[in-house]
Amino acid sequence: MITLKFLPFACTALLIVLFQGCKKEDETLLLSNELELQFFSIKTPAGWNVVEEQGYDSYVGYITDGEKTIHFDQGTYVSDAGNISEDENTIYLERLTIQGDPAVIHKEKAENGTILSAYIQGKGKTRLYVRNPANDEFYKAIFKTHSFN
Repeated sequence: MITLKFLPFACTALLIVLFQGCKKEDETLLLSNELELQFFSIKTPAGWNVVEEQGYDSYVGYITDGEKTIHFDQGTYVSDAGNISEDENTIYLERLTIQGDPAVIHKEKAENGTILSAYIQGKGKTRLYVRNPANDEFYKAIFKTHSFN
């Protein structure tokens, strides 16, 4: 039987758990930084920057805040969104549209953990991906702001 003297502690613990959960949700809602890349734009929280790398047959690089990183590959040889399918490594696969373009969000097991990817097909083909994401919903919210220029 729970006595009344423990009720304030139980209520405080419940509030802490609820506020911790809300903090993660707030992070996904603050996508106020619009980054204009060569072929597409994407929204991130403040403080994120683009790093372009040398690609031979595609536009590649990553978007980072110094702690979190989203890699991108944009070009002809990126897999078509329609060709992405489930296999023994698939954790989940979601078909959707992103800013009116056909897309697939796919999480799969990889050699050193997992990879969360978005394949978006419109004026071009883009793959955005994160290795071992700590918060899938956060990255998916960013992926869903992708828009071809």
